[in-house]
This record gives sequence, structure tokens and C-alpha cells, in this order.
Amino acid sequence: VFSAKEKEDIQKLKEFIEHALNWKKWEDEHSSENRVLEDAQQVFEELINDKHHLLRLLIARKHNLDDCYKLFVEQLNFRAKWKPKETTPDDIPHAIKSKAWRLCGYSKEGCIISNYKLKYWKPSDYGPPPSPEKSSSTLYSYMPSVSSFSSYYSSSSNKDTNTNENTDKNEENTEDITLETSSSSSKRDDAIDEYVRYVSYMCELMIGKMKEHPAPQKFVVLFDLEGFEKSMVLSKRARGMIGKLIYVAQAQYPERLFKVYLINAPWGFSTAWKLIKPVLDEKTASKVEFVSGTGDALAKSMSDHIDEDVLSTVYGGTHPEYAAPSLELCKEIEKEISTE
Repeated sequence: VFSAKEKEDIQKLKEFIEHALNWKKWEDEHSSENRVLEDAQQVFEELINDKHHLLRLLIARKHNLDDCYKLFVEQLNFRAKWKPKETTPDDIPHAIKSKAWRLCGYSKEGCIISNYKLKYWKPSDYGPPPSPEKSSSTLYSYMPSVSSFSSYYSSSSNKDTNTNENTDKNEENTEDITLETSSSSSKRDDAIDEYVRYVSYMCELMIGKMKEHPAPQKFVVLFDLEGFEKSMVLSKRARGMIGKLIYVAQAQYPERLFKVYLINAPWGFSTAWKLIKPVLDEKTASKVEFVSGTGDALAKSMSDHIDEDVLSTVYGGTHPEYAAPSLELCKEIEKEISTE
């Protein structure tokens, strides 16, 4: 599977990470966040022994070992905290009920396909009543603001960053994204917390349903923009969720995206796209394609990568509409991709 050069580079990165990571320092830094050392070490063993994962890090960070190490630690911290593979419907009750995201078979190349339906995404439905005692600074102390994603989480990033910092050098831009500690924003914290889990759940589900090598270990996403409203751009909660979607996709699952089709883009979405596109790294943005039309015309616009008998009838294909996941992750991975 790997060339001789890739094997050499992977081994160099593995040795670099093993030498650089100080577990005593890690435990001291995270003791106040209730993260268990044993959990982190288990995640470490999983990631460090996954050669494909290490190769993706090298590609994402252009073989810069320092940058690869920083991203590796960020992923270690994220997984130790959120435990995405252990997500259950009880962890994401509002998200799973929305049925906004579903799997839709495989592309011509063998990539797993998913479909995100924006019309079912209702940020106002997420999260319990405000919890004044819960501080957002604890929940997101190591997760950077959206406005810093383009520099920190870009595949081309070579900048030095601190994984325990959520401030942005451009402080005038952080008002839109930075989570506040007041009771009014505590509800927003819980909502974004659930959304982070939901995005991670779906990414892990897509990975779990991928075909074995040599099939591409990548995603094709049909992002249906029907239901988009300009108010989404004005909502701090919505922007926060969008930011976390980008964060999880680019930082936690780099080099996984094969193609994104933006479907049913309404008039006015161009304003939102102008805000979102600069946040995406150049490589990701190049994989995004707007498609329009209905029926056969829409299906034809995606035919380079998706067969008609795989594409849902909603988008001009012949396959019955797919069902959204509703079970805990391991059970969803075991079952066949089903229809409604």
C-alpha cells in the first residue's frame, strides 16, 4: 500500500511524535479538565499505530514534522475529551432527531457518500435551558475561534499555535465566535457541544462504512442548501456551529474529503459563501462545486462521480430516499445503509 518513501516518512513522524510527547506534562496541563491519562494513552496508541492516519497528517501539513506533531496533539486532545467513537443517540438527542445528515451509498470511485439537508438543521432546537454554572471557557479552552481556522487548521498552515488557546490575534473578529461565560450563552455552549459530537459521530460513521483499501478512504458530501436563510449568517449560534463543522472536518479528519456538491443554493447564499470560503483551506475549497437544476439535469451534473442508481430520487436519481442514522455508532456501522 505504501511506497518506500512513504514508509520512511511515516516512521520518521512516528519517532518524532513519540520523542516529543511528554505524558507528565500532558497530565499536568489537563488535570483540571477531567481528562484521564489512560484514555489519552489509548487514543495515542490508536493514532500512532495507524500508518494511514500518519500519512494523512504528513500530506495535510506538507511533511513539516513540527506542524504534524501539533495537529497530532490537537487530535489526541479532542478524542480524549469527546470520545467520538463512543457517541450514542443520548449524547446527540436534538441532532439525531433532526435527521439532517444521512449516508447515501458509494461513489464511482468507491468513496462513501453522505447527504446533509440544511432544511432540517435548526440551531434553535439544540441544547437544554441555560446552565449558568457551566463555563464555556472550560468546554472550549483548547478549541480555537472560527476566525483563526483559516490560519491554524488550513492544510497549508505552517504557523506556530497553542492548542490550549482560544483567543485570536484579530480580537475585533472574535466577538462573533468566542463563547461567552454568561448564562445567556451557556445554552449556546451546550448546543455547540452537541453539534461537535454530532459532526464527529457522522465522520466516524462515514469512516466505519468505508470500503476496504484500495478503495479511497474519503468522503463525498451532498450539501443540500434548501432552507438556507440569511438569518443563519446573523446568528451567533449558527456561525458557531458552522465553525465547529469546519474545525472537525479540517483538523480532526484531514485529507478525508473527496468532493462536495452544493445543491439548491438559493439567492443570497453568495453572501454566506464569501464568509465561509476564506475559512476553508485552498485544497478543500477546490473540491467544492455548485450544482443546480432538478431531475435528470441535476443528476447529470453529479454523474462524473455518482451513478444514477445510487443517487436519491430527491436529486434526480433512481434510488429511494436514504434513511438517517438513529442508533449508537457501532450498531449503525454494522447495519446496511438503508432507505426510509
